[in-house]
Amino acid sequence: MAIILKKNIAFPILLIILLAGAFSCEDFLDEAPLSQLTVDQTYNTDDDLEQAVAGIYANLSSFGMYRRNRLQYFLELRTDAMTLGTTRRQGERLEAATYNYNAANGFIQSMWDTHYNGINNANVLIEKVPEANAATEFGRNRALAEAHFLRAFFYFNLVRLWGEVPLILESPRTYDQTREATRTPVEAIYEQIILDARTAAGEVDSKIVLPVNTNNNGRLTLSAAHTFLSEVYLTLELYSESAEYAKKVIDSGQHALWENYGDAFDPFKQYDANTAPNAESVFEIKFYQEIDPGSRFAAEAWPRGLVFPYAAQARRVGDGFMEVHESTYNRLDDNDARKQYLFPTTYALGTGNDAILVPDEDTIKGGPYDGLAFNREPPYFCIKYPLLDPLLRFGWAQNPWPVYRYADVLLYYVEAMNEQGLADQTVLDQTINLTRARGGLDPLAGLGQEELRQAIRDERFIEFFYEGERFFDLVRWDQLEEVVNNRDFGYSNPVVINENFRLLPLPQREFDANPNLGQNNPPWN
Repeated sequence: MAIILKKNIAFPILLIILLAGAFSCEDFLDEAPLSQLTVDQTYNTDDDLEQAVAGIYANLSSFGMYRRNRLQYFLELRTDAMTLGTTRRQGERLEAATYNYNAANGFIQSMWDTHYNGINNANVLIEKVPEANAATEFGRNRALAEAHFLRAFFYFNLVRLWGEVPLILESPRTYDQTREATRTPVEAIYEQIILDARTAAGEVDSKIVLPVNTNNNGRLTLSAAHTFLSEVYLTLELYSESAEYAKKVIDSGQHALWENYGDAFDPFKQYDANTAPNAESVFEIKFYQEIDPGSRFAAEAWPRGLVFPYAAQARRVGDGFMEVHESTYNRLDDNDARKQYLFPTTYALGTGNDAILVPDEDTIKGGPYDGLAFNREPPYFCIKYPLLDPLLRFGWAQNPWPVYRYADVLLYYVEAMNEQGLADQTVLDQTINLTRARGGLDPLAGLGQEELRQAIRDERFIEFFYEGERFFDLVRWDQLEEVVNNRDFGYSNPVVINENFRLLPLPQREFDANPNLGQNNPPWN
């Protein structure tokens, strides 16, 4: 595949006026400004480069991505998995859930801003590394590897969410450049994504490569680059290449599944070793409560009014934005231990509360809650992430968001092998049968290609429930329209979608500032 470098495409105006008007008043009160690197900053030492890399990572844990569910709303609520809470059906979240959004949706603008801010920071760092004369060779090369990976990651989201977008590989120098940006063909964007990811994997320059092990500190590793490339190639239906990169991770010996599914989401075990040095974590988004509020995604899936564990104040309660419809809940195997973990039927309340309000129930006293409203009857609530709120901030936590777990690697590999007709029993036993065994399910054997294809899709549905993977899975399998149009979640005005709804409209502010961008197909234009 030829690699096309678009060298002189101007940077969108959004990065000149970044975040202006993109958030609500509540967001302005809650969020500190994102780090934004500029071309006139100086980077000289390893410490300078570390801070610049942190500026790229910061976009991952921002409002427009994983901190407060902007991205998750458009990945979770637009599927057959999660539904918007019955007491929360209004505003931009409802627009996302029912496909009633348009180019003026503030969440769409927020996601766009965040991704391009991260790209800008990566571009600046890549340009500035050669000037860091006092930095070590290791420091320069590691910074370059991380910057290339993260730029690829941002563009992978952009191209899947919007299709053709401006491919920006340089920092903006003048205001006029911001009015010249045009959209780049999808093929060229994927070529750059692959080039950047292969650079991070040490395949372009062997010195520029992510480390094999980072002592479980949450930094990117070589496994992340290989897993990312496996997903990219799977998305492009290049199954041999996808399998090749997944197998690199399997053969590395750096990762293994936790015996218990819940251990993969335990904040206290996130960076511990199990039978492998890096355990199950491959790439996750960290949140630092010492410097920012933390994350909200766990709280938003807890029942509205239900007190968090570890909480010491009555206001530490669930948000109820994410629920699970009865039809979804019933699709999951009652005998699967993962379902039992996702939807516990009993829960010990936090301390220090005389009484709290629980949905569909009267006020109840502190202590074990065994009421019928909690995962005994609809609506159901996915309690996947155990809330940890050590700083006692309202609704914020430090749970990392899992982008890639070792389970991703295993299921990418078996899917890629099956699509080539190569998924023999050995492949099944080293991949999907491992994730099924953790759920207490019998191993698969003797399946034909189509039967295994469906089994893989069913397995991914439960294994990655509420991990932001369902939407892209449905698009990849060409099932989005059928699945969404057949769901019955009780929304008052759902849109009947067609394939055009796979892509979001470009934000109105970007189109207004730069008509050269154009707009996506109907209904957006």
